[in-house]
Amino acid sequence: MTLIIDAYFQDYPARKKVAEIIFKSGFSIRNGKIFAGDVEIPVSSIARAAGVNRKIVYYTIDFIEKNYALKSIFERIEPMANLRRVGPIVGWDVLEFDMEMNKLSCALREVLDVLSKKECHVRQVIGEEPLLSEGKIYIVLTKPVPLNILKEIKELPTVKDITLHTSEQDRNKLACAFCKVKACPRRALLQE
Repeated sequence: MTLIIDAYFQDYPARKKVAEIIFKSGFSIRNGKIFAGDVEIPVSSIARAAGVNRKIVYYTIDFIEKNYALKSIFERIEPMANLRRVGPIVGWDVLEFDMEMNKLSCALREVLDVLSKKECHVRQVIGEEPLLSEGKIYIVLTKPVPLNILKEIKELPTVKDITLHTSEQDRNKLACAFCKVKACPRRALLQE
């Protein structure tokens, strides 16, 4: 999608910034307005986020709606609840994987295969693969991650690094040499 936005907005850097914010936020454009699902987003909010005036946002909306290719993309975008930052607060574990460049689909298949063999309860999977950098996979698990599978995942050729985001307070339960551990301080505060 970045290439499409770059191609259409190459002569309009301010409009490009607006289009990127709309896309990355999961907003759609329909009938001259910006929406998050069925909720209308004020043009002034987008303008502030992009650091432009409201006219630029209106020009961007108009430009998108007059171009069939852009319109067909931007009118279909939907927001999605991303649970990767919420997981540790509600007691779920989140595994964050750094992937080799251009290996996201292969790595995702391998990691999910390991997790399914160990009967891990996956709540959400989010994958990102930028054009010019390493990919990332976030997997939200509703039960604690068995530490023995971290070694198995770390040995996969496509996985460069693992970070476990957890609410577990007992660091002795998390002692392993296969990942970085980030415990959620909010969860610790809620349990006091």
